[in-house]
Amino acid sequence: MDQKVSTAEAVFDCLYLVTVLGLSLVLLLDNRTFPVRMAGFMALILFCGDTFHLFPRILVASGSKKSSLTYFMGLGKQVSSVTMTIFYLFLWNIGLILFRYSAFPFYTIIVYALALIRLILCIMPQNNWNIKKTDDNLSDKKNDVSKIQWAIYRNLPFLLLVILVATFFYQNRFFIHALSFLWVAIILSFLFYIPVVLGASKWPKLGILMIPKSLMYIWMISMFLQV
Repeated sequence: MDQKVSTAEAVFDCLYLVTVLGLSLVLLLDNRTFPVRMAGFMALILFCGDTFHLFPRILVASGSKKSSLTYFMGLGKQVSSVTMTIFYLFLWNIGLILFRYSAFPFYTIIVYALALIRLILCIMPQNNWNIKKTDDNLSDKKNDVSKIQWAIYRNLPFLLLVILVATFFYQNRFFIHALSFLWVAIILSFLFYIPVVLGASKWPKLGILMIPKSLMYIWMISMFLQV
């Protein structure tokens, strides 16, 4: 049963990556507006980061030894954490252009500060992205505690960043009809993401929440097809 689940997850991951890449190319080649092309580049950044994260998992599902891919799986999580932060910076700036905010508002400074803090925390070695399981149970428990603590540290500024971006699009939800529900997709994506970050190491089945989380990102990107 576990193998079937892994295979199904790998198939979904492949379809997800192909879909995001396809959407990014469609938006990048769109000649209507600069914000739409920005959305295409935003989607391409998401694709690159998620490829780093998902490709090792696809290899494991196809039969490769997980132990030999521990480093790349950790690196993939780290890279996707960085690109996901950049994704929301792009989203914020696209909103500023689309909603015609000509000034450099105070909240933009906060958004960039939160993103910078998040990025710094993501590259700190204390995250233990690449730590392998050992035969020492005490060592493993310490590593798990450290990972959870640093997952909280790096996701607190990310939570605030997501709230600001979601609130921004909520306040302007009637400005562009195609983006009316973008704030909903943002909030749902984070709600699906947090249980995985905080509990997947102890309860691996929580990883299934990455599927609806990924669908929310596809929904977000596809909204820009109608802008």
